[in-house]
Amino acid sequence: MCPAPSTPVFDRPADTLRAKYNEDLAKIRSRPELTQIAKTARIAAVQKILNARMAEAETAAKKAQQAEHAKNERIAFGIDDLAVSPGDKAAVVMAHRDALDKVSTITDPREAAALVARARTSGDETLVRALVLHAHSQFVASSFQSEDWHDVLGDAASSRPAAIEAINALHAEAQHRAQAAEMFEFATVTPIELGRATTDSELDRIIAQDPSMGLV
Repeated sequence: MCPAPSTPVFDRPADTLRAKYNEDLAKIRSRPELTQIAKTARIAAVQKILNARMAEAETAAKKAQQAEHAKNERIAFGIDDLAVSPGDKAAVVMAHRDALDKVSTITDPREAAALVARARTSGDETLVRALVLHAHSQFVASSFQSEDWHDVLGDAASSRPAAIEAINALHAEAQHRAQAAEMFEFATVTPIELGRATTDSELDRIIAQDPSMGLV
């Protein structure tokens, strides 16, 4: 059986960047020899660095997530492994396309479960793969609440442990996206000293107010 999707665990480079930034802020604020203008200029400088590094980290994370998503989809729903020889690939693709058409109108998980059993009995793996994809789509559409579609999905994918792992990763990703967590993953908070200054040009103007900004 396919396990229920769990809370996703992601690498969080943004947290590392925020920790370094907060450390830098604390150091600047604790320097009694600096005027407030000098402190603000240095805070603007570290804010500018944080903004740039967050943008880089976000771009890298999106590329990594896209690559991981594509890999998991290939493992979960791909059919390349069904072709015994290169010459078989076209026939497998056509059979799979027909199977996708056949299952696309199924809305009752009991009908899908029965079809999985018949496909296994007849050795129709292209139909089983189509049912994996369809059950996955139906389970996601139910906001991961339909136990019946969850069971169909688990049954259809049960012979491929790697596919189950990939499906769970896709479900975790979908839940993460539905919670809008990605919107805030790389968000930055502007410290009170900078007012509403957020863009590089605004931060540069603050930095320029302190002529001693050779060292931050």
